[in-house]
Amino acid sequence: MKLKKSALYLLFSLLAIISACNNKTDSVKVDAVSSEPARSEMDSLITWFTSDENFNKDFYLKRFYSEFNLLLKKEDLANAEELIYEVGRSFTVNRKSDSTFIKTNLDFLEQYEDSICDGHKSGIMVNLGILYYYLEDFKSSNYYHYKTIESQSKDHFTIENKSLAYNELSYGYLDEGKYDKSLEMAFKALESYDSILDTLGVGNAYHAIGCIYSKLGDVANAEINHQKSVSILTSIDSYESVFLNYLSLLDLYAQNEDDKLDSLIDLAFELQQDKGLDLDYYEIYAKGWKALSLLKHGDYDKAHELIYSVKPKFDKLDETFFHETYIEAATLLDKLTGSNTISPKVYQDAIPKYIKNNDLPGLSTCYFALKNQALDKKDYKNAFLYGEKLQEVEDSLSNMKLILKTKELDKQYKIVAKDQEIIKQKNQINQKNIYMGLLIAGLTSMVVGFLVYYSLQKRNSLKKVELSNQLFTKQLIENTEAERKRIAADLHDSVSHDLLNLKNLMNQDLNDSKTKIDAIINNVRGISRNLHPAMFDKVGLLASIEQLVEQFQNTNDFFISTDINYTGSLKTDDELHIYRIIQEAITNIIKHSRAHAAKIRMAKNGNGYILEIVDNGTGFNVQEVLSEGRSFGLNNIIERAKAIGGKAIMKSSNEGTKITILI
Repeated sequence: MKLKKSALYLLFSLLAIISACNNKTDSVKVDAVSSEPARSEMDSLITWFTSDENFNKDFYLKRFYSEFNLLLKKEDLANAEELIYEVGRSFTVNRKSDSTFIKTNLDFLEQYEDSICDGHKSGIMVNLGILYYYLEDFKSSNYYHYKTIESQSKDHFTIENKSLAYNELSYGYLDEGKYDKSLEMAFKALESYDSILDTLGVGNAYHAIGCIYSKLGDVANAEINHQKSVSILTSIDSYESVFLNYLSLLDLYAQNEDDKLDSLIDLAFELQQDKGLDLDYYEIYAKGWKALSLLKHGDYDKAHELIYSVKPKFDKLDETFFHETYIEAATLLDKLTGSNTISPKVYQDAIPKYIKNNDLPGLSTCYFALKNQALDKKDYKNAFLYGEKLQEVEDSLSNMKLILKTKELDKQYKIVAKDQEIIKQKNQINQKNIYMGLLIAGLTSMVVGFLVYYSLQKRNSLKKVELSNQLFTKQLIENTEAERKRIAADLHDSVSHDLLNLKNLMNQDLNDSKTKIDAIINNVRGISRNLHPAMFDKVGLLASIEQLVEQFQNTNDFFISTDINYTGSLKTDDELHIYRIIQEAITNIIKHSRAHAAKIRMAKNGNGYILEIVDNGTGFNVQEVLSEGRSFGLNNIIERAKAIGGKAIMKSSNEGTKITILI
């Protein structure tokens, strides 16, 4: 049971932005006052632009540019800077960005940077940092956050913007996996919020610190900082922030199988219900966790009721990766009751997002559900593919747990080693304690050694499984070829022989019958050649390819050139795979490519060979055709290449197609 953490980080980031909006000091507005009527008119304008409902209107930006340019024309710089700041903050709260609006901010700063107040200047810059982050321009995002931090002004509003910049940098570094840098920025945000007595900001900063420690695998510090955050935020009745802290703690407890998990699930569920946290995200999280707890204790009916009560809200939201807890609960319910709560498309849409965020638990849930749904439909091919993906993810999860455990043991080992050094230097502890310390160190070393040995064994086991799968594929194809060869021999030796005898026994005047029998014999021989190339085992690969090329050219009026440099160093079975690859490739070219000619080239390549089949046809989209499931011929080529320890590379454009086999 693991929540997608970056989603919670993002929600907390938004809360920090909203907090900055709500806490904006009146002193900034006072600077912008020219007269009471003008201030009243400006307040109404700001109220309109900071409304979420108005933000989503089509003419929102059009009106902004109209009002903003009018203020600049009047040389009312104080109100112009306030307006562009507030509109920028509305963009950040609504998680939207606009390149034209960004350019307007940049032009405004370039022209008026020395004239506008420090509070609005720092606010505009931190807005730019967030807007660039939404565009995934992380270099520009960091630049403007650091520009915000560089401000030397000590006014409340500027420090608040600097705190937000530290906060955003912390989340950015966290997403990049730079945990030490993220922790540094989070502590600076904490210090900055504390300097202006921003209790909500301090609580959010402790939450961020807890999340970072959780990423570092430091469970103790993670729990301590989350509990600090809960305590502070509860004191100011910031129940949304408290709820998000509970979600982070739930994830932490679930990862470590903590006994406090069930009681915390009840707390989070009751908080969401009692305090009216009716945002769809919150309700889905709360009921998802509660459903998982109920399922664990066998209360399927109540779990079913909870899951289906939020299913309409889940279905209308496109960001399914936010709701892994709900997906996991619904998947477990389906497994236990045989129902079908979530459609395959939801899982398929979620997979790319989980991959992008390296969310292994989420991937495991999706592949597990898709595998079971495929089995229910008797779609064994996809069930097998999803099963393989599931196994890969589970192996990665096991390795991750092993790495975390090893880090924890290594940390313990270093602590023990440090204690031993102190004991040695000061000589203040008796011999018994020294022996005890050495014993602990020895036991720790044994555990670490065992874990390393287990990891190596696991890796070797995975290699053996991979080799076994490869050999299985090769044996399957070879068995197919053997069967074809047997059928070809039967057709030639029995059916063809019998028809020939029949022909000789018939009256010589029955010319029509003889002609038909001749045709039957030729057809049987053709079938025999298709099932297994005649005399392949005796004449070898080179001659068989020449016969195949001649057959294709005579039958299809199609020109094929060959340039084959082959010394006969491969096994007969491997040669047959190469023959079949060429046969399949030329068949596809004639059927689909609209080509006029093709070329087959085979040459020595280091310790192996390189085979190329090239045509001058119209080409096709390789990835699209392979993913659509209608490319048996191409997949056959790929699998045969794998079976002989080779690799198939396919490139295609409007100038033709090239298939390369590296052996």
